Amino acid sequence: MSTFYQMIEETLAEVSNYVRSQESLTFLTESVTEDQIQLRLDNVNEISKGTVEVGTELVYVNKIDRQNGVVHLLPNGRGWRGTERVPWDSGVTVRNNP
Repeated sequence: MSTFYQMIEETLAEVSNYVRSQESLTFLTESVTEDQIQLRLDNVNEISKGTVEVGTELVYVNKIDRQNGVVHLLPNGRGWRGTERVPWDSGVTVRNNP
């Protein structure tokens, strides 16, 4: 039996086959608390301003510091669109424009 997270991933994979633009992925290189609004990523070039998914939480990216590999969220950019604000471990997948 699949977990809820596995069901979400399977559904997203199936739906993404029908869209023109494909997602861009990277991952967190440091752990993040539920109140942090700066994220250090492996590859910030995969991220653009706007809605980004980190784990199962949506966030809103306001600014990208490509030189230092950091994205800055809006002050209220955590828990975007009613998702739950949660801490993340290093290595969590970050999906651009989900």
